Amino acid sequence: MNAPATQFPMVAEHPLVSSLRLRAMRRVLWMRRLWAAEPPDAHPAAIQHEEVDRILTDPAALAAAEAAFYEDDPQACRLGEALATAARALAAAGDWQRLGQRLELSEAERQLLATALALALEPQLGRVYAYLHDQPEMDYATPWLAAALHGPGAAPASLGWGNRLARWGLLVALPSAHAGSELLNGWGADPGIANWLAHGGTADLPPGAELIEPDGPQWPVLYPQTLQSMREFATTLQAAGAATIEIELAAPPGSGRRTLAAQFAAARRQPLLIVGAAELLAEVPEAAVAARVLAAARAARLRDAAIYWHDEGDTHPGALDRLRPLNQHLVVGRSGPSQEAVRDQVAWRSYELPSLDLAARLALWEALGAGAPPPQVREWLLTPAELVAIRRVAGAGATAIAQACRRPTQSAGLLARLPLPFSKADLILPEGVQRQLEDLEQQIRHRWEVYEEWGFDRLCPNGRGIVALFAGPSGTGKTMAAQVLARALGLELYRLDPANVVNKYIGETEKRLKLIFDECDRANFLLLIDECEGLFGQRFSSKDAHDRYANLEIDYLLQRLERFQGVAILASNRKNDLDPAFLRRIRAIVDFLPPGPPERATLWRAAFDADRASGQRWLDGIEWEALTERLNLTGAEINLAALNAAFLARAQGEKIGMKQILTAVRRELAKKGQTLRGFE
Repeated sequence: MNAPATQFPMVAEHPLVSSLRLRAMRRVLWMRRLWAAEPPDAHPAAIQHEEVDRILTDPAALAAAEAAFYEDDPQACRLGEALATAARALAAAGDWQRLGQRLELSEAERQLLATALALALEPQLGRVYAYLHDQPEMDYATPWLAAALHGPGAAPASLGWGNRLARWGLLVALPSAHAGSELLNGWGADPGIANWLAHGGTADLPPGAELIEPDGPQWPVLYPQTLQSMREFATTLQAAGAATIEIELAAPPGSGRRTLAAQFAAARRQPLLIVGAAELLAEVPEAAVAARVLAAARAARLRDAAIYWHDEGDTHPGALDRLRPLNQHLVVGRSGPSQEAVRDQVAWRSYELPSLDLAARLALWEALGAGAPPPQVREWLLTPAELVAIRRVAGAGATAIAQACRRPTQSAGLLARLPLPFSKADLILPEGVQRQLEDLEQQIRHRWEVYEEWGFDRLCPNGRGIVALFAGPSGTGKTMAAQVLARALGLELYRLDPANVVNKYIGETEKRLKLIFDECDRANFLLLIDECEGLFGQRFSSKDAHDRYANLEIDYLLQRLERFQGVAILASNRKNDLDPAFLRRIRAIVDFLPPGPPERATLWRAAFDADRASGQRWLDGIEWEALTERLNLTGAEINLAALNAAFLARAQGEKIGMKQILTAVRRELAKKGQTLRGFE
């Protein structure tokens, strides 16, 4: 029987494979020495006397004989020298040493893991393993084989309770015919660890995981006070011996939670492993969740990295509970504060990230290298993600910029988006009302500079939103003024109809209002609450349960307005029906009165486009002064009368004249129960 070759393989391989290959070669020499004592021509099914004698030999004596063989046999000695060289190379392999040290593996655990990993890296070793087991079907690693390969006296690893190989998911149980024997149970190496040893880098990272090194690209610190508090919290608790330190960052997506977590890790000179729970556990059955979580925890432990767990869309809420005991520093990003109970054995703290202040927005814009900031950077409560989105389209104009930071609304069924067809030139109002609207626009534009740079936010510590009341009869231009204001500010306009919000079921109205106001706080749109007296009506003495709950709804609105951060316009034609407590919380009240003669003159001419040739060709004998002085109509009524007059003239095959206009006016007045007088 020929002895195995002792030369090293010609191809480059991991020192782990080289070491196991040499150990297998040495073990083969010993096994062949034992088998040589058995009759060569025995029937395969027969059990030989010599085999029984070998099995029953005192293990200590057999181990001593094996050790002596390795010392005396020339080939075994040469293999021992080569094995010593390979062992030194393996000891110098940073990945293998890190694996054993960071995961605190015992010597027996390392031996079994090495045996399984060598087979994963060099599949042909499977036949060698079967040969050494003396069983053709046992082409896998077992605790018995690992101990046998690592020399006489090596203790086999136990995979019972507390074993770190199982705790970290380093081995995968294989079906075998010897499942009843722990020593002969089959084990395979986790593919992620095998890939990492074979290719290095981030080959072991599971799906949805990304590694950020502490010396990576640096962004401005947008939340310096929060970062400092996080560092102090972690340092204090680590010194106190806390096993797991968990920090929750609660903020809407795109608020910079991930960047803040990376800055926290970098301040501690740690890498950060970002784990998106939705990607990590996508379409994963419950039985496989533990393996994915272990892979993420293990990757972080191998690099001494903190973990940022991003849990939007997490379909396995128990996954985080599996992760907590496995890593000391855990940062969890959520859209809102957690409602979970206090966690055992976890030092936990939550931070709600505020909206970026003006200084932080400008600092980030400068870091993006995009030149002079557009007005939205100063005027809107933009998130870091929105600033990056604006940067991408900064050269494409104002419309592209506005669309780049448009946020989807979850309250689409409660709000209606209004078009913005009108400009300031289309809004015909008394001069005093125009000035009030201009003042309101400037307050909205410059509020963050006044609040933050000038320090006047001390006067509104709870909420820095702007709420205005547009009051006046129907048709006097309240909605149109809101459209003009939104267009001038570059904001979208959404209208809330109280009829869509008020619900007969207790608490449902408040839920809907909370959703709307929370979105308005964060989103860059102007909220128009039409016929607001339906929501902001006066409280009254409680005579029954209905009255009490109605008053509770009003109380909720009063408290919510105190914390409001957005921009809202309340429109009402019954200002006196509003609760006085609401009026105190309103920044500006603009009274829209029916137009006087100067405004009516402009409205009539604008309705017919009378000052341009395109409009004059359809007009015939209009008495402008009579229409202005003798018809006391609102702007909406004038526009409807002009439109109806045009249809009448077209149906009659004539130009638009006083006959058609007066007919249209009569119909408008009839809606209010009035008649036209003074015109024959």
